[in-house]
Amino acid sequence: MNFEFSYPDIVKHCNTMAYLNVISFCLLSGCGNIEMPDEQELDRIYKLLKGTGIKNMPKNITFMSSLYKKCVPGYAAIPESAYDFKGFRWVSKKMKRSVEPNVLAHSISSTTALIPILLNGEILSDNKEFIAYCLGINSIKQACFLVDFLRLGDFYYTGKDIGDNVYAECKITLSNKNPDLKTQFYASEALASILELPGQSKLYPGGLIDKFEKCLEVLPIICENVIENINDISSRDLSAICLSLLAMLKHTGLHRQTIYNTVNTIGFEFCERLTNTGDISRNISDDNFSSFVTLCNCMNCLIRLHEFNSMDKYKVSYLKLYDRIDSYWDKNSGLFSTSDKSKQKCSFKDVSALLSALRALRSCLTDPDLFMYVDKQLSSFYSSAFINSKLFNNQFYPILQENKMELHNLGSSEKNMAPVFWEYFEFKTEKKKYYCEPGVFAAEETLLGCKYLLY
Repeated sequence: MNFEFSYPDIVKHCNTMAYLNVISFCLLSGCGNIEMPDEQELDRIYKLLKGTGIKNMPKNITFMSSLYKKCVPGYAAIPESAYDFKGFRWVSKKMKRSVEPNVLAHSISSTTALIPILLNGEILSDNKEFIAYCLGINSIKQACFLVDFLRLGDFYYTGKDIGDNVYAECKITLSNKNPDLKTQFYASEALASILELPGQSKLYPGGLIDKFEKCLEVLPIICENVIENINDISSRDLSAICLSLLAMLKHTGLHRQTIYNTVNTIGFEFCERLTNTGDISRNISDDNFSSFVTLCNCMNCLIRLHEFNSMDKYKVSYLKLYDRIDSYWDKNSGLFSTSDKSKQKCSFKDVSALLSALRALRSCLTDPDLFMYVDKQLSSFYSSAFINSKLFNNQFYPILQENKMELHNLGSSEKNMAPVFWEYFEFKTEKKKYYCEPGVFAAEETLLGCKYLLY
């Protein structure tokens, strides 16, 4: 049975679920390098909580600055104090003792995306200024850890100062051991998102901004790399890069013209790769078509590009892509059927990317009939993919506040698991039954999915 949800309710639910997932993973993990707040940070926290009526002031708040790739969150017991982070534990499962740069980048981006949503009251929570500060300082600490990786020279780039001057000149050399371009753009997006924080509140340290801006001097180099090799880069990677760059345009004015030129180059490439059937080829020399989720991400890119550059070419292309996406729609199940098999597997990352694309489409439509159609489609899809599937573990213990957060119609919960999204669900088409595998938390894909929901 599909429930009907208004668009504001969908946005509210997505924001709240992403908030609970991100704060569970990024603040309560107990994994990685833990450091206590210094006296200045504690003083700020006390001031934020002054007059709120809270009896138990936080004394052992900890912030993590590194993340592991996969772990299963579990609550050992409900802590006596909502601020007693040591009352939580994370159970390891096939844990790899290495820091994954994509996980760290998605964690920073999704954490900073939550702050304005929280402060604007779009997420109803107690002590929102205090929680926003915790999220902000946590993302800054993670960004510092990320920059330490950059300085090692085996992850992002090597940089060498060539002069001690006000322009902070730096010579940048790409490392031969760099990961793929997509990872480098994820890291750039994460650092760019930090640059907004000092402008949002004077509580955040502003002295690190120059350090983060200096790291972003790599952007012209990696953007040039994309433009020079665009024919060989897959549509999947191009769409991920484009979405990161478009997010950066909202975060910072640094290298704005370079970013703008690059996203438009990618947009033109998508239009070139678009076939008569509405599919997108994998690259310019590959006749095979990209996956369904890549179609959604490409449509999302073209819609957002059209907001910056209202070219008819972009509009014609994203509407054609939507026609192809809509051809997979199964109104009976409320899902997009992309397989003829009796079981359809849907990952959280994929359904969140699709939801994000549909939300972007809804926001730009002027045809009233198409608007109503997409609005109903969005409601039905959200009901099936998020509610009926029980993709989110509905376990709302108080996190940084004294009262539980409640969202209705989210299905049952695993009492010993934190409020996080599971990795995927399966849908049996004939029996119309859902199966969700509990106990697996894929940090990279889950945090990327939260970022899609928040953007």
